[in-house]
Amino acid sequence: MENLKYLFKSLFSNKTIVEGRHKPWYFAIIFFILGVVLTWIPVLTSGYTTNNSTFFTSSSSQEADRGLNYMLSQQYFQEGITIAEDPNDSDKLALNLTGVDSFARDDTWNNEYDGVIDNGKPLIRAEFTDNNDSFLHNNIAPTNLTNTYYFDAVAVDTSDSIDQNNSSTSSTSNTENTSKRSIVLEIYFLPDVYITSGNSQMSNYFSNFISGIILGVNNAGDATRYSHSYIIFTPDSISIAVAPLVSSVGGAFVHAQSGYINDGLKYLKAETGNTLYSYLNNVENKTRLESFADFFHNTAKQSQITSVWINIGILSGVVVGLELLSAVVIFFLHRRKTSAYKDVNFWTAMKEAMTLGFTPCILGMALGFMGFVYNITLVVSGILLRTVWINNKISPISTDNNSNKPLYQARS
Repeated sequence: MENLKYLFKSLFSNKTIVEGRHKPWYFAIIFFILGVVLTWIPVLTSGYTTNNSTFFTSSSSQEADRGLNYMLSQQYFQEGITIAEDPNDSDKLALNLTGVDSFARDDTWNNEYDGVIDNGKPLIRAEFTDNNDSFLHNNIAPTNLTNTYYFDAVAVDTSDSIDQNNSSTSSTSNTENTSKRSIVLEIYFLPDVYITSGNSQMSNYFSNFISGIILGVNNAGDATRYSHSYIIFTPDSISIAVAPLVSSVGGAFVHAQSGYINDGLKYLKAETGNTLYSYLNNVENKTRLESFADFFHNTAKQSQITSVWINIGILSGVVVGLELLSAVVIFFLHRRKTSAYKDVNFWTAMKEAMTLGFTPCILGMALGFMGFVYNITLVVSGILLRTVWINNKISPISTDNNSNKPLYQARS
């Protein structure tokens, strides 16, 4: 009964922890293990139950779903994207956008935004050279690679989506006609860029492509284009980002996520030689967009799970690191001259730290369902605050007779 009382009171009473510092070691270990595991619960719940495609299929999709429906209806998507075998025993997409039945045209890039289509070919074919002349590389060094990409801009009448009078709706350059058209999705195909190849040059090129082409970063390091929702296909990956319809130059995206093609093709049980569209069309009780959403969810599933366990590792490391720091502080607090409890070694201080860390872990778990930041913030602030407050119990304010006397008596 006494031990149960101690376990309960230690949740909120630092004095109980100090006075129970010589309790058996397994109490502290139980607190530590339970505390760490509890912080995992919201991360695991979110990571393993969240649908990775909800951000572009829900009512808050910023009309990206409209753009995706357009893409799924296009001949270049239906016929130009086939499944091929990769040399490393995985499957990939073959982006066959040129040839006899070419879907691309050589044209000025901005014409696609203005709705200019020559020869009935919907895609712009262009090249991006990632060098120091293309833009200022603040984050990732230039790769000096040049690759061909294909581009389509999906636009709707401004009156169909947003207020025409808002001049910051969809502009990407000073020459765009923003009074009539709103870009709901940019579609990019990079047929020669492989993200999962293990070649860091390719990954860096991909990141710099987003900076140089999508954001339009210039030689001063500033974004020059309004943020639009986009989807990027490479042979081995899909990346989707959703931007607000009413955006700003270089504005933040609402959500962004990437996935690996091979994982999605395994879900579809796809066979080489077939088109990707053949596995998305005519799925029973599902629209094409719903089938594509399922496919994307599974492409992103493995990377989402990896992210979950990275976050769990971060959380666990934070708890362990802070409780070690707390133990060091508590040990020195006990060793001070003003301490009322000097019979303490470092293991005793460690037991106190592990015990006081349990309540912050509970609070982190409770608010962690609102987001990972809330989880880690409550754990950090809670352990640090309890460590500071425990000093009042280790070195309590003196209450001897002199201190309780009126000032004139204490001086006599």
